[in-house]
Amino acid sequence: MKKKHIYFVEVNSVYSGIEKKLKLPYSTGLIKAWVLQNKTIEDNYDFPDWICHRDDIDEIFDRIKNPSIVGFSCFTWNWKFNKLLAKRIKDKYPNCLIVFGGKEPPNAAWLKQNPEWIKDYPYVDIIVHTEGEVSFEEILIEHLNENPDYTHIEGCTINHKTSHTITPPRARIVDLGESPSPYLNGIFDDVYKKYKDMDFMFSAVIESARGCPYACTFCEIGDSYFTKIKQQPIQQVFDEIEWIGSHGIDYIDDATSNFGIFHDRDTEIAEWLVHCNEKYGNPQTFKVDWAKSKAMRLFSIAKILHDGGLHRGMTLAMQSLDDQVLKAVKRKNLVNDDDIQEITKVYETAGISTYIEIILGLPDETLEGFKQGLCRTLEIGEHNHVGMYVLVALRNTPFGDNEYIEKYEIKSKRILAPIARWVEPPDGIMETADLVIGHKQMTTEEWLEMYLFSWLVASCHHMGFTEKIVRFIREHYKITYEEFYKKLFDYVGSNPNTILGKEYLDIKNHILQIITEDEPKTFWGRQSKEFPEFQGEKEELSCLMYIKYKDRFYKEFSSFINNNFKVDSDIINAVTKFQMDNVIDPNTRYPIKTDVEYNFMDVILEKKKLKKQYKEYEINANNFNGDYLEYGTSLYYRRKTGAGRTQITDYEK
Repeated sequence: MKKKHIYFVEVNSVYSGIEKKLKLPYSTGLIKAWVLQNKTIEDNYDFPDWICHRDDIDEIFDRIKNPSIVGFSCFTWNWKFNKLLAKRIKDKYPNCLIVFGGKEPPNAAWLKQNPEWIKDYPYVDIIVHTEGEVSFEEILIEHLNENPDYTHIEGCTINHKTSHTITPPRARIVDLGESPSPYLNGIFDDVYKKYKDMDFMFSAVIESARGCPYACTFCEIGDSYFTKIKQQPIQQVFDEIEWIGSHGIDYIDDATSNFGIFHDRDTEIAEWLVHCNEKYGNPQTFKVDWAKSKAMRLFSIAKILHDGGLHRGMTLAMQSLDDQVLKAVKRKNLVNDDDIQEITKVYETAGISTYIEIILGLPDETLEGFKQGLCRTLEIGEHNHVGMYVLVALRNTPFGDNEYIEKYEIKSKRILAPIARWVEPPDGIMETADLVIGHKQMTTEEWLEMYLFSWLVASCHHMGFTEKIVRFIREHYKITYEEFYKKLFDYVGSNPNTILGKEYLDIKNHILQIITEDEPKTFWGRQSKEFPEFQGEKEELSCLMYIKYKDRFYKEFSSFINNNFKVDSDIINAVTKFQMDNVIDPNTRYPIKTDVEYNFMDVILEKKKLKKQYKEYEINANNFNGDYLEYGTSLYYRRKTGAGRTQITDYEK
């Protein structure tokens, strides 16, 4: 008997400088591993190809031959591509069943509010909501019938072209141990070999636990469906990590939303990651979302990963420091300023990086409140990194709910997806997203100023270019971070001929173009005539300009300080020289020796009095041999761990 052909489509973005990198298709891998447990499916279906790299859409279309079912894993970064490919498949193979799943297709609640939506997508036969393993298995079994009726399959929307049926919700999988691993049962072997032979690099996803107890309105996992956390069997997690390490894959993304919430178990996982790194040299990076508001308790886990070279920063996910804003997004931070100050001090002393996450433009956030909150993160000791993310209105969150939108008067703009290193794919199909640029308490003009203020603090302070100077001024001259950076912001806005002023104007014009153009066509990532081959985040490209014109940047910066604050210019010049040695210069060959005439680090770290103290330091850092592209890439990917800062290797406290 001739088997029916199933194709899975799960493609990722194409990123600048790493076009030949493949994220193993974990979502569809779980589905495939699950359904192949069913012998009826194994006997009646085959899988001729797996579409998991963003090649040209014409090439991909030609690879799909006589499909019976095509399942699409849909996210922001592949939504338009998937729709175009699905339509072409349906036009050529009208009897092919097109099934959409993932986070991007509308959920049942949204479809009930917007029932006309599905009429614009006649080529989509079924949308699978929430977990898809069981639903897809039942779809395949039903598809074998002569006159299949999918309306009895729970957790789906069935498109009848002129109408649709939303079936009852499906209960979650009770025991994730019932779900086989695509790493361990050989399902990924052919994909890995195919792309390995083409010299691709790989990244891998695991899911040590599934679900999240929080209900944040900006997050799709905040749905009550996922409130209870289900754990993968720990031995399966160990075996998957070992498979990944033994296959030379250096990057693991754990899809769990709260790593460390099961402290003892996640300690074992951290120890196993380090074990595999020591055994195979991989994985080298472990990306994870840490358990919210538990950083002090998680210190022991972070230290294991840090000592093993896999830690990439402890998240202090605040999102906002304003209680009214947190209430609007159903969020509550369980730590106060004193707690955060203690946490950052403990981690900094141990040499382990931390970072705070803040979202720009949340409902009820005001411009002044945002500036105060951002500067407050500096006052409580977070100098390494603050991840400031723009807010995207995701359809399957309250930001897609009509009542919520009306309540907060949410204003959004369709733009190219805000992914800085995203480049145009081979077929030119560009993905989009809905950027929140205003609400009841914030005009679009205020949102723009909020964005620019976040750029200033991020590029200057968190990337390390002004951090030592401003921290010294805070301790020695008692000038608050808010006063300092607000004055600096006014200065750069009115001095367009300075390095900072030019960057400010370029970024402002770039963002204005994005949020005012009729049709999305401007990339979120910035480019520059100075670095034509480079595309990156706002602060990333600014840092390249700061370092290329380092002498001029610091001359202008120290002049600003001397002209706007009551300070001793000799001391400012000395701390500026010290600061210049504390940022990595891609043209410098490290290590180097430098001398300092004051005890600046004692003042900054231990709040001691300033005194003359001539001392020689050794400054060490990675050498980039004049390669600005490699330097800028390192700044971006290692920004959470202080990538732009040198190491003072012989400093004695």
